[in-house]
Parts: sequence; C-alpha cells; structure tokens
Amino acid sequence: MIEVEPRVALRIGLVLLITGIIVTVYAALTYSAVECAGVEFVSNSCFVVSKPGIICVKGTGVSIPQLRKVNSSTISGCTVQYAVNKVGVYCIKGSLPKNASIIICYPQRVGSFSILYWLIGAGLVLLGGGILYWCITRTKTNEEEYLMEKYVIDEGTVCRSLSLARHICRVNLTEMSVPEFIRRATEFLSNELGYKQREIASTYAILVRGSMFGLGRKKPVTLLLYVGSDNEVILDFRVAPLQASGLYDLKQFADEVSLLLKNIRP
Repeated sequence: MIEVEPRVALRIGLVLLITGIIVTVYAALTYSAVECAGVEFVSNSCFVVSKPGIICVKGTGVSIPQLRKVNSSTISGCTVQYAVNKVGVYCIKGSLPKNASIIICYPQRVGSFSILYWLIGAGLVLLGGGILYWCITRTKTNEEEYLMEKYVIDEGTVCRSLSLARHICRVNLTEMSVPEFIRRATEFLSNELGYKQREIASTYAILVRGSMFGLGRKKPVTLLLYVGSDNEVILDFRVAPLQASGLYDLKQFADEVSLLLKNIRP
C-alpha cells in the first residue's frame, strides 16, 4: 500500500478542490452566457428574425403583438422580453421610439461538453474535499513518530510535536521571572519574527502570524505562551490544519525558540 506524506496529501486535496471549483464556475458561466445582436429592420416598424431566440426590448412604449412575452427575466437590462420560436418578419405596434432598442439573444444550451464540465468539476470538488477531510479528521497513524520526535535546544528547553498541527516547546527559567520572560518574548516575536500581539498578561500571551492562504512562514499560526510547572513557560504553536506540515513545522518552531532564547536571555 502506497503511503502519502500528510502535507503532500493536503496539497493534492487543495489543488483538486480549487481546480474543481474553477471548472464548475467555468461551466456555470458558459451555461448562463448569452449571445446577443441587433435585429435587422426592414422598415420603421418591422424587423427580421433569422434564428429562434429571445427578443430583448430596452426602453418603454414598445409592444410586439405577434410574440409571447417571457414572464421570468432571463437577460439582464431588458424592459420586456419576447420568445421567438420561428424565423420570419415581426412588427412592433406603431414605430420604434427613439429611446428604445431591440436586440435578439440566444441563451447557451446545455450540450455534451457542458455536462462533461459539470461532472468533472463536481468530481474534483468531491475528491479534493474528501482528501482534505480525511487529512484533517483522520486518526494519526504515525502518532508514535510525532511523540518520539523532539528537538533539544538546551538543557532546559525541549520542543516536540503533539499532532500534525500542534507543537509545544517547554522552557525552564532560571535567570528571569515568568512575567519578564513573557514581556521580552512577546516583544522579540512581534518585532523580529512577524507575530502580532492579540492578548498579553503577566502569566500568558496570545500571538498570531500569517494569513489564510499563506505558505511557509506566512502560514496561519497561533502561539500561546503560558505557565507550566514551577519556573516553566510553554510555547504552544498551533498551525491551521490545511497548511500544517507536521515535523517540518516543528523544526521551524524549534529554530524560532532557539533564536528567541539567544536574544532575550541575560
């Protein structure tokens, strides 16, 4: 059985989902598109229809007794619409007012290619959505790998993964108080590593970074700093599930914590 790395599966699912949405939107736009053109007048009151379609009248004071009005509007911008089922010459009642115009439109019909686009788009959306759902909700088959993998930054600091999208670093403090560490850490994270402060207190802090569609260091991350046991602060990194990369994220966060400690410790 072929095993796919979680981050690869996430990217495949995301690509399939986006592609399916694009194909579906294209099919919808193609189906709803209309082709319009001006009618050919043979006199001040009569015009020629060479192909069945929908007569779109723009303006007031125009009536075509020979044609049946369309009750529901299918073309935007029309004052009134008439259905034309046969080719021939049709005449308006009176003459065409100067502020009015008549065009004929041909709504796109559903053909074999349109149906194929709908099926392909729907299939890709379902497949991509299914892969993403599986990646987000599945039970971690490599849980031992996540729990065993860790980065020891120094004697008192260890980072490890709890899941594909969550990683923690435990920092033992001996040279400064918890409030002082949180103050210095939030300042460095904000000024040097691109985090934004959401909520700050003496015993905890919440910071965020990235955006919904970000990748790499721009992926959405929420960082919680809080007190663990005595003289211990926990940095809890949580990545958006769709952009999570498991142990790759752990390495990045461990590097960030290492850089943080080098710059804020006395």
